[in-house]
Amino acid sequence: MSDRFRLVFAGDVLEGHRVEDVQRKMAELLHLSQARQDSMFSGKRTVLKKGMVFDDATRYVAKFERIGAKVLVEPDESETRADLAESRRDDSVPASEPAPRAAAAKASASASAKVPPRRTVVIAGAAAVVLAVLAGAGWYVWGGGSPVAPQVTDERLGVYGLTADARTVFRSDYWPAGGNKAFAASTGGAFGYVAGAASDQEAAQRALADCEGRRKPEMSACRLVNLTGNWAPVGP
Repeated sequence: MSDRFRLVFAGDVLEGHRVEDVQRKMAELLHLSQARQDSMFSGKRTVLKKGMVFDDATRYVAKFERIGAKVLVEPDESETRADLAESRRDDSVPASEPAPRAAAAKASASASAKVPPRRTVVIAGAAAVVLAVLAGAGWYVWGGGSPVAPQVTDERLGVYGLTADARTVFRSDYWPAGGNKAFAASTGGAFGYVAGAASDQEAAQRALADCEGRRKPEMSACRLVNLTGNWAPVGP
């Protein structure tokens, strides 16, 4: 998964923990000054870390939860914007380029349009192989007429602490859905999901927001359970 994520803290603590204790432990863990502590517990959102892969982000969340801090995992949109800007710079042709060189570049581009680049052919071939393997393994591949996805066991869902209602919705609504999708849940019983998003990043963001909107203050923070068929890591 190529999407990047960030850790966000808004001064919230988990049920059963005192703000003073969590603040002290956060200061020790992050080596915070008194001014920085006051700022982080003022109710304003603070980005603790960004540009993280999903597995690392969830491990950090578990670490903060052990000291009573409620830290959220959100898609890091700044990384996406930076990648897009870099891509646009790479694709552009300088305006001051000499005419002969610009003409050569135009001719090369025209030729490329007629003959598919070798890299495109390789990627397309690899994608076809992956789809064939998935179909043979019994996974549902949208548009390929392959069999439906295998059932998800209670043992698999149990490690995420999903309630009976959450498991029912996961199996009947979320799991069979196609496209970019995400399912998020809190061990307290809240859950949310989205399917058919424009990207994995959007799916994760919307699922977490849906879950947080249903979560009660005393429940633990919502965490991703599954992202387009990929299971989130469990534990630290």
